[in-house]
Amino acid sequence: MTKFHLTFADRLEIEAGLKNGLKFTEIASKLGKSKSTISKEIKRHRYKKPRNVSYYPNVCVYRIGCDKSKACSGRCFDRSKCRKCSKCNSVCVNFKETRCPKLIRSPLVCNGCSKIVHCSFDKMLYDARKAQNDYETDLRDSRVGINMDEANFIELRNTVCPLVLKGHSVASIVSDHPELGVSPRTIYSYIEQGVLPIKNIDLIRKVRYKRRHNRAKATTKSSWRIGRSYKDYKEFKAANGSVMCAQMDTVEGIKGIGQKVLLTLIIPEFELLFAFLLERKTQHDVKMALDSLELRIGRDNFKRLFPVILTDNGIEFQNPDLIESSALGGIRTKVFYAEPYSSYQKGSIENCHEMIRRFIPKGLSFNDLTDIKVNNMINNIDNYPRKSLDWQTPYQKAKKAFGSKLLRLLGLKKIEPDKVDLTPYLLTCDC
Repeated sequence: MTKFHLTFADRLEIEAGLKNGLKFTEIASKLGKSKSTISKEIKRHRYKKPRNVSYYPNVCVYRIGCDKSKACSGRCFDRSKCRKCSKCNSVCVNFKETRCPKLIRSPLVCNGCSKIVHCSFDKMLYDARKAQNDYETDLRDSRVGINMDEANFIELRNTVCPLVLKGHSVASIVSDHPELGVSPRTIYSYIEQGVLPIKNIDLIRKVRYKRRHNRAKATTKSSWRIGRSYKDYKEFKAANGSVMCAQMDTVEGIKGIGQKVLLTLIIPEFELLFAFLLERKTQHDVKMALDSLELRIGRDNFKRLFPVILTDNGIEFQNPDLIESSALGGIRTKVFYAEPYSSYQKGSIENCHEMIRRFIPKGLSFNDLTDIKVNNMINNIDNYPRKSLDWQTPYQKAKKAFGSKLLRLLGLKKIEPDKVDLTPYLLTCDC
């Protein structure tokens, strides 16, 4: 309920004002509302209290002085004048109801009328409690059911359901399809009501997370971290505010010897993700993957994309000289390390790992993956719109900054929003 709606206290004030004979302008001034708001409230929620027909049978304008009898064609056994009969108002062709002037214009109700006890007409009354109950019922009913015609609903269903089953969020669907003319909250309501053929279990984010436990933060004084700690990283950023800082990590399927892993890199400003399939989780394999990337795009482009890299303390990253040294000679990047058990310090890449897990849940081996499948997965992730990017895709943002030629060298391509697939089915073929 917003501040623009009348509250129960406001309605009690209106009822009291009517009882005391206040004008609409005076009531509106007390409540800080407009005169029309008070008038509409009374018209909308006043109710009729019928007169006692046995005492006041006739409300015809012509009842005084009317000599008409047997208007019911002799079916009445009362031999007196019709004006004294309770059937007069329903059978007489000349009947015209008497209208009280107070019900046609302000105050519109009989509250506060001095003649209400002896009045022979139907009453119109305003009761704050009844008005509040009617308001709450109308508000509740307005939020139930489908507030659109059949054609628009069919279009909504045919657009939303396939995309949800492809792993799209409701918010991204609404952003990509403004022609639907609905908010994410409306679609969530339709799903809750069961009017759409999808369920909450189909929505990626509607899940329960495991309870998190606070761990004691480990400290390390390893030689490879000297001058490369997270504190050093913050100082470096403060001194070089315009420099881009990438984040790097690995994603495992099944732990153990002979199991493939994914090396991941992300540029947080664009949420642009890269992934490379490693045969083993070793320093040598990380070095080979980065060298291959550098040779493909050139050292200048590598330094342009990854001038600074923030990573964790995994054994595969514990030789910063290997990572920093260019395959073409010289230094290609600067490496820093997050604190142990502080994944939030490189939150961008952790969030993207969540998207990778949509394709390959934890506990499944990566050994069936190929470079083609990994590249296809990354292209679908990088063409998925983000709220943090004002509902643009990482690919769109990166193309404006780096150009399409560099993105092609990186193996990235544009995919239309409705064709983006974020489900495991994507990895069942090398397409």
